Amino acid sequence: MARVLKPGGHLLYADFRFSDRLAEWEQALDSAPLQILRTRNINAEVLRGMDRNSPRSLDLISRHLPKFLHALGRDFAGVRGSRIYNALSSGELSYRSYCLEKP
Repeated sequence: MARVLKPGGHLLYADFRFSDRLAEWEQALDSAPLQILRTRNINAEVLRGMDRNSPRSLDLISRHLPKFLHALGRDFAGVRGSRIYNALSSGELSYRSYCLEKP
């Protein structure tokens, strides 16, 4: 069996969940064989990145995806006004970063 993380090693992890799945997510992290050292909500930073990347993403979507996939591409890229962007902005979606340590 290969060991990916040595004792005392750190894992940096970031992901998002909708608010109705937060308790399940937190429970899964709490039951993992790693100690949570830090947790931070990074919604503001992710939104700032989405704002800055939106023009480029929209350009790529219009140049490389067939028109019928544009809405899906906007949601996937998280451009301004997409479902993901709006959910993150409203707090319905929580994007978090974690620093975990193997005991």
